[in-house]
Amino acid sequence: MLKMDDQKAIAATVDVSVLYVEDDDKVREGLLRFLTRRFKTVYTARDGQEGLSIFTVKMPDIVITDIKMPLMDGIEMIKQIKQINPDTPIVVTTAFTEVSYLIQAIELRVDAYIKKPINKDDLFDSISKILKCVTRSKTDDTLLRNNELLRQISAFPVDAIIMADEAGKVYFWNKGAQRLFGYTEEEALEMDIHTLVAPPGRRDKADEGFFGKSGIGAVLGKTTEVVARRKSGTEFPVELSLSTLRYGDKWYALGTARDAAPKRQTQLPLQERHEQLKRMLTATVEAIGLALTGRDPFTANHQCRVARLSEAIVAEMDLSEDVIFRIKIAAMLHDIGKLRVPSEILTKPAGLTEVERALVKTHSMAGYEMLKKIDFTFPLADIILQHHEKHNGSGYPLGLNGRNILVEARVLNVADVVEAMSSPRPYRPSLGLEMALGEIAAQKGILYDPDVVEACLSVFEKDYRF
Repeated sequence: MLKMDDQKAIAATVDVSVLYVEDDDKVREGLLRFLTRRFKTVYTARDGQEGLSIFTVKMPDIVITDIKMPLMDGIEMIKQIKQINPDTPIVVTTAFTEVSYLIQAIELRVDAYIKKPINKDDLFDSISKILKCVTRSKTDDTLLRNNELLRQISAFPVDAIIMADEAGKVYFWNKGAQRLFGYTEEEALEMDIHTLVAPPGRRDKADEGFFGKSGIGAVLGKTTEVVARRKSGTEFPVELSLSTLRYGDKWYALGTARDAAPKRQTQLPLQERHEQLKRMLTATVEAIGLALTGRDPFTANHQCRVARLSEAIVAEMDLSEDVIFRIKIAAMLHDIGKLRVPSEILTKPAGLTEVERALVKTHSMAGYEMLKKIDFTFPLADIILQHHEKHNGSGYPLGLNGRNILVEARVLNVADVVEAMSSPRPYRPSLGLEMALGEIAAQKGILYDPDVVEACLSVFEKDYRF
C-alpha cells in the first residue's frame, strides 16, 4: 500500500476528475470529503441514471460506483459507460455478501473491486495504481485482462477469494486464502477444495452444497457460516459467500471467505453488556415503582399489573423481544407523572371535580417532561406522553390518531383501561373484567387499536389472569 505522503504526492501531480456514484447519503458524504481532498474534480450522483448523465457530459477520468441503487443499478450504468468509452477505469464498491456482482464486474472488465465498509487508503491506493496502468498499453487479450483483474481484486481485501472448477479443483487462490487457511498458492492449485479446507467429518456434506455441470448448488448465492480446517489441522468458523461463473464451457465456483471467530468474540461481550444494561434499567425502574408505592399504592400496583398485561399482549401480537422489553419499562413508568399530582386527589374516596380531573390528565405531559432528557435507547418519554391518545384522535394531550401513535402507547392504552376498570379504586369498587373486556371490544377501531384489542381478548381467552 502507498504511504500517505506518496498518496498526497500523486494527488498533487495528477489532474484527475472522479465520478462517485452512491445512493446512501451518509456513505457518499463521508467518502466525498476524502476524495475532494485528493483529486482536483469530484462529481457525485445518487443513482446510476444520474451517474450516466454526468458521465456523458463531463467524461471523468475514473468512475467509482456502488452496485445496488434505485432507478439504474451500477451494473447497467457500467455497461452503458463502457459503450461510450470502453477504456474508462471503473472501481466497484459493494458489500461482502454481494458475490454475484463480483462475477458481473469481472465480465464487464472493471478495474478494481473494493468491499464495504470501504478502507479509504486501499481505495486511493487502488485508484493510483489504475491511473498508472491507464498510460500503459491496452492491447492485452481478454483472458489476460480477466486474470489480471482477479489478481488486482485479490490484492486488496483481507478476505480469502477462491475459485474452483465443477470438479472441485482449485483454479484460483489469493493471498487472503493463504493467510486464512495456511496453504500457499502453489500448494492449493489443482487440489480438491473440500479435501483442502473442509474437516474430514464434514467433507461429504460440503460436497453436497457444491454444484455440478448445471452450475446449481444448495449454498450458491448465500452467505453462510461453516466450519473450516487450516493446514495446521485446527478447525474454525468461516463466513462463506459463494456464487458461480461460466467461463468457456465450464462452470466455476467463486467464493469469498473470512474468519468468523473475531466477529463471534466481539458480539458476545456486546450482547452480555446489552443484557446487563437491560437488567440495570429494569432494576432502576422497579426501584422507582417502590418509591411510588409509599406515596400512592394504587398507582404503583396499577403500573405493575398493566406492565404484565402489556407484555402478554405484545407477545400475543408476535412482536420482537425488543418491543416486549420497551413495553415492560414504559408500562412500569407510564403513570410516573402522577408524582406531580397532589396525593389527596389520587386517593380521594369520592368522585373528582372537573378541575381535579383536568389536573390528573396532566400526568402524561408531566411524565414526558420528567423523562425526555434521559438518553434511553428507545423513545420512552414519547410512549408515556402518548399512552392516553385514542385511535380516533379523541385522546390527550396531543390528539394523535391511528398509526401516528407509537405501538407501545397503543398497547398501554388498552391494558390501562382493562386493568383500571377491573380493579377497585378509592372512589369505586371494581367494575369487573367482563365489563372491561366488553368496553374495549365495543370501542375496537374507534377508541382502541383493533389489532391490540384482538390480541388482548385472545390473551384472556387463554385464561390470563391478573
